[in-house]
Amino acid sequence: MPPVMEVSQLGVLSDTPDFKPAGESLGVWRTPNFPGYLFKKYNAEVCRKVDPAVLDRLIQQPHVLSDPSEAAFLAASTSWPASRIIEQQRTVGVIMPEAPPRMSVNWLPRSYTNPTVRHGPIPIDYLAKNDDWLEQRQIPRQSAADRDALCRSLVRVACFFEQCGLVYADWSYANAFWQPYEHTVYIFDIDGSSYGPRPHVFTSEFEDPLTPDPQPVDNYTDRYRLALLVGRIITVRRSQPDVKAALAQMAGPVPQTLLAMLSGSGDRTARPTLTQLAKVLGVLALQTKPIDKTGVGGWRPTKGQSGHFAPSRPNTTATVTSPPAAPGWRPRRDFKGGRPTHPPPANGGLFGGRAVAPPQPSDRSEPTPVLPAFRLPPPPPPTTTSMRTPPTTSSTPSPDWPAKIGGMFVIAFVVGLLFLCGYLIF
Repeated sequence: MPPVMEVSQLGVLSDTPDFKPAGESLGVWRTPNFPGYLFKKYNAEVCRKVDPAVLDRLIQQPHVLSDPSEAAFLAASTSWPASRIIEQQRTVGVIMPEAPPRMSVNWLPRSYTNPTVRHGPIPIDYLAKNDDWLEQRQIPRQSAADRDALCRSLVRVACFFEQCGLVYADWSYANAFWQPYEHTVYIFDIDGSSYGPRPHVFTSEFEDPLTPDPQPVDNYTDRYRLALLVGRIITVRRSQPDVKAALAQMAGPVPQTLLAMLSGSGDRTARPTLTQLAKVLGVLALQTKPIDKTGVGGWRPTKGQSGHFAPSRPNTTATVTSPPAAPGWRPRRDFKGGRPTHPPPANGGLFGGRAVAPPQPSDRSEPTPVLPAFRLPPPPPPTTTSMRTPPTTSSTPSPDWPAKIGGMFVIAFVVGLLFLCGYLIF
């Protein structure tokens, strides 16, 4: 699929969206020319704010995974945007995969009299309910081992986000599905993610007390929200105080790590990383490659894009598999890039935000290439004459014609005056 497409290439869309509008979209349509994919159309405000270069970088981000099995896991667990959609050279949305059929099961949305069985995916919200509540809706009861498997799948994806410097910010009940038989998750609405901090994203019942509105959200906020979601799944509690109280009664490194992420001892920067949470859960984090100058191996903004590259986050992740100074990407084999530095743009995210400081310079000896957006034009090649003719040591200045003409006029005036005087005397 091309990384950028015209909306007309999607086929004839229905007059009304297949999924009702929500958040920053005017609706979501199924695409006739691309079965299994959805077109998310942005509203006017998002169309004005979206940075095409950052969105293109996000679309290419999964290419960081070198292991095909890990890339397959990410594709099976996320609705990663596949192409930027434009109309008259203006970004109007993205196309992304629809939740695969395996995520849909038969269940009862409500346990009312004469309920109707629904075949579809289950919101992850339901994992905060106990087994009796699930059973009333014909959803299998979930053992502690089942919930643990679901959490590992969730944290594995979240760890990839953090290693790439992505701020998802939408960890909540509404943006993930879960499969009660395979114990897997499926995360969507990824196109709104940013590289580095972004303007505050309010999420009901997931607000970080150490990041109140209107403070920007960042990776520290993501750690809190993800920890709260995982804590609700394993404790079968809903409110934050109840989750913390239940975790405090549990033994082992997992509840202790979750508690530290939920509190941070008053210091949000002291929260354990998602990689540390993955480690205590026994999850092998996805193996990412070091990033190149732009954040995507071999990618450059196309003509007409801003050319701004979102900054990488400060190095706060410990024991990550990627280099600590720049977690994320490595240049492809056919790309002659160097170690990244990510110059920060004016806005730090896809829809704007606060720029963050670039990572510290690398200790590698190889030179860092200059970004194309800031590269000076090469000097013109020397001509044949310049190569054969030695440079002159002196040059004759051009004549000062105004001064010469003025001098001639003065001489003529004096001669005429003398001639007149002689005529009058004699």
